[in-house]
Amino acid sequence: MLFEAKKLELDSAEDLYQCRVSSVKPFALMLSPVYVFMKRNQKFVSVKAPLDFFTPDELSSLGRYEEFFLPKIISEVSCFQTSARVVRGILKMSRKSFPPSPFEVSNEIIKVTGASWGRDLRVSSFCAAIFADELCGHLESAELLLGRESAVVKHDLGLLLSGMLIFTLVHLGWHDLEVLKKMRAEVYSRTIRGEEWSSPSSQWEMVTSDLLRMMDLRLDLGLRALREFSSQWSFELGGRLKRLQESGRTYNERGEDRFEGGFSW
Repeated sequence: MLFEAKKLELDSAEDLYQCRVSSVKPFALMLSPVYVFMKRNQKFVSVKAPLDFFTPDELSSLGRYEEFFLPKIISEVSCFQTSARVVRGILKMSRKSFPPSPFEVSNEIIKVTGASWGRDLRVSSFCAAIFADELCGHLESAELLLGRESAVVKHDLGLLLSGMLIFTLVHLGWHDLEVLKKMRAEVYSRTIRGEEWSSPSSQWEMVTSDLLRMMDLRLDLGLRALREFSSQWSFELGGRLKRLQESGRTYNERGEDRFEGGFSW
């Protein structure tokens, strides 16, 4: 999904959602460009890019605008936040004294995320990163600042790769939320410090290595991309997606997704 416009004319207002500046949490990843309205020149000006975040000082400085504006197209991304919130609830339930079986948990998760895969059964790294941020919570502020200020390209890669890993593992039966949080933080931290994931030493590192190669090939996570790999995890996820395809749980058209109000910052 591309967001390129740095400025928008006044007549774009009907295509924008409003969001109170005070409702935005520091270090939360943005779903889209974030605009403020400049009264003097009657334009909307971008103050933040997709997948970037606001620091407390930035939010304090921008508080005078009172409202942020976001393109309504984010409804195509906000469904990943919604599904992540539901999945987080499922994973927390699985840690109770009498938890459901792993099979039942996996079945509930695929029901929740089914629509997110879309008609073509594929998910972009951008959407996976948004899902992971909502599921796991925001990464450590010191790490995010280090990545953004000293390694911009690796910072973006770390966010996307760690998001892809978490989205994949959730579908492969990794249901310990605390473990998932640690894995996401580790992938991001090691990536911004130069890790190339070329010598994996564990199962999840092998998945990370394959996902990085998938991204290098500019492939979204999905059936087509999984056919390019011969790893056990790719066969397992491919099998789940085929069952999802047969169940008919995906939306016929992406356009059926609706924004129902409320942003999770």
